[in-house]
Amino acid sequence: KTFKVESDLMVADHDCSAAGGTAGATTLMNFATPPLVVIGASCSSACRNSSTKFDGSVVQISAACTSPALTKPENSDVYKNFFRTCGPDTAQSGALLDLVKYFGWNKVGIVA
Repeated sequence: KTFKVESDLMVADHDCSAAGGTAGATTLMNFATPPLVVIGASCSSACRNSSTKFDGSVVQISAACTSPALTKPENSDVYKNFFRTCGPDTAQSGALLDLVKYFGWNKVGIVA
């Protein structure tokens, strides 16, 4: 089956910063009809601030925000309706360590 879906694309730059996340979320929420779903942001500081600005009224999905704080059960009242499609930093670190051990690498560089 084919479904026809009409939607409006609303864009706000978060500048990969906490202040940018707040500003971006404010921009989106100030449209005449605010979004039901937001895809992004692409860094944790922007996600943390934008998610609190949406206050549970908007579903936010990120493929890049990896801060463990965003999905900790004790923060569920803070980051309402936040979901991600990637693991938190804590899970990624363990997986990378497993790779280093598996291949026996003894010199590893990190770019942060």
